[in-house]
Amino acid sequence: MRKSRPYPLPRVGNDVVDLAHPACQGRSPGDRLLSRILSEKEHAWLDSGTDALWPVRLWALWAAKETAFKVGAKSEGASVFAPATLECSLTIEAPPGGFTPAGGKSSAGVHIEGTVLGPGSNGEVRVEGTSDGNFLHVVGWSPAKESPPPGFFEVGVETMPEGDAEEALDSFRGRFSEVEWQGVHSIPSARVRLLVRERLRTAIASRGAPGAEDPADQSVEILTSRDRPGRTPPRIRIAGEDRPDLDVSLSHHGRYLAWALLFPHRT
Repeated sequence: MRKSRPYPLPRVGNDVVDLAHPACQGRSPGDRLLSRILSEKEHAWLDSGTDALWPVRLWALWAAKETAFKVGAKSEGASVFAPATLECSLTIEAPPGGFTPAGGKSSAGVHIEGTVLGPGSNGEVRVEGTSDGNFLHVVGWSPAKESPPPGFFEVGVETMPEGDAEEALDSFRGRFSEVEWQGVHSIPSARVRLLVRERLRTAIASRGAPGAEDPADQSVEILTSRDRPGRTPPRIRIAGEDRPDLDVSLSHHGRYLAWALLFPHRT
């Protein structure tokens, strides 16, 4: 097992929410979930907007906290997600033409930005995000600055392939190394790794980084802890070499896969 340790370089996190997922439906201001995850200040902010934006505000708070936890797990060694201990200060800007809730087709999405402050020594995380009414995606980084960290910074969201509902998880096993497979716990978990591995190969090759000479599928691996797959920070290994200078964050929920990639100091 790889022990948690602080990382000296900028770290990123991200979280995606499928707003049409059953777990996201039927929430209201009196929901017991709110008292478990929100502060009084966050409660007030949640209820300060329009009814159409209330679900977006709720899940923006949740996604921002998840994102900050993922950053903290790498930068501070945080191991337990305790949303009530993470204080969000967010703003949401709706498009001029109004906002369409989940299931509709918004011509433009809302913009989310702000900060999340962690408990104790866990520092401030800068977050930005968007929602088109069908999904909500938040990205964060630390050290917190007014703009994303320097270097190559890529963010993406894609939908799950429609045929995956009929697939068996074991059908993906041959596309991963043995150690990489230990962190795969579901079909979305496999899919987002395959997608991000391809993005990594493309980015590495375009930047002339070590490992670019071998484009084979197994030359890029995304590894997580075997004992807690999906709840420990992913790390990147290229051509058998760990690359702590590169950072990745993975997320999936319902119909959506999402990621953030950071090459902090490569030219």
